[in-house]
Amino acid sequence: VRSGSRNPRIFAILFMLAQIVALLLLLTSIGYMMAAANLPMQEAGLLAADRMLGFDFGAYVGFANDRPWVLRAFVFTYDSLHRQLLGLIILLPLLGFHRRAAEFVLAFAVTLIAATIISTLVPAIGAYGAVGLVQADHPNIEPICYYATLHELPLVRDGTIRVLDAFNLGPILTFPSFHAICAVLYG
Repeated sequence: VRSGSRNPRIFAILFMLAQIVALLLLLTSIGYMMAAANLPMQEAGLLAADRMLGFDFGAYVGFANDRPWVLRAFVFTYDSLHRQLLGLIILLPLLGFHRRAAEFVLAFAVTLIAATIISTLVPAIGAYGAVGLVQADHPNIEPICYYATLHELPLVRDGTIRVLDAFNLGPILTFPSFHAICAVLYG
């Protein structure tokens, strides 16, 4: 039985899922390769831009740290992103919106490609180090994404990591603001 001819909706769900997984694996691997370009780190410039816009990262982390209900809301919201992605992968084709499913995969791919290019050209580990925050400053938040990048990125940039294992790659090329959000959400 060919699922594409008998039940195009199931075929579309599986095809969309395969595309998303392939994109994530491919672009994460490419991110590691691009990080090896070893361009100058941009924390100081990005922090200056944040301050020029009136964004105070330390105050943001302090606000979230002092309000457990805010942290719970952030965790719930961030955790829902995976469910939303899975829901779109299943519901769009299942409801017959094959074109919308294809558009979603394309938008997802373009977004990941743009983020990878920008993160390569403007590399940064994260705002925690630039601001000088330590774990004792925010005991209710554990910045997991920041620590993962803090561990991985220097090893890639100095050439210590040369073998890519797609199933053990961590966050390496991300926007500094992503680290802030990730840290609060995983706190």
